[in-house]
Amino acid sequence: MDIVPADIKILFSLNRKIPKTITGKGRDGGISKIADISESHVFKLIKQLESEGLIKTKKEGRERRVILTSKGEKVRDVYKLYLKLRYGDI
Repeated sequence: MDIVPADIKILFSLNRKIPKTITGKGRDGGISKIADISESHVFKLIKQLESEGLIKTKKEGRERRVILTSKGEKVRDVYKLYLKLRYGDI
């Protein structure tokens, strides 16, 4: 599994309890807006992260909701710890 900065931005924008939409046209800000990544690129990254078991997606009407898996949460937390050790509090 190769994690790139855009993947980390997506993982940081998610949690396990509240699903987010990709585009932000629903009730939340959307992953694309939060992570500051184009929608088309987010769609591509979401496919990769889902195939690696880091996130789950669920279609709700016209929107696709994204949520972290426990594996994705662990990867995100390890990366957060790395950043904290390297750069101090973030």
